[in-house]
Amino acid sequence: MVIFQAESKLISESLLVIVIEPDNLERMESADPVTLKSKQLGGLLLPVEHPDNLRVIVAFERESGRVYEFLQRQDRGGLLQYLMRGYELRGTDQIPKNTGTA
Repeated sequence: MVIFQAESKLISESLLVIVIEPDNLERMESADPVTLKSKQLGGLLLPVEHPDNLRVIVAFERESGRVYEFLQRQDRGGLLQYLMRGYELRGTDQIPKNTGTA
């Protein structure tokens, strides 16, 4: 799994990007959830500067080699463009679905 955070002072926004890889997905399918913790709790996450303007992007990459290439070049902007290459806002996005659970 790839996780990184970024802060934009220009638009007063905090960003958390999570890239799920195939082995992470396999574990999740076996009821082993991804757990993100703050540094204070022994994890990796830093406090965000703009908690009221927090954007979280969760992506899945079957072949994550390109993701690591962007990170090696320290090209987070390019990585975001790459991860968002199939982004499409659909009319049903953000509408709760009936999943049969309470």
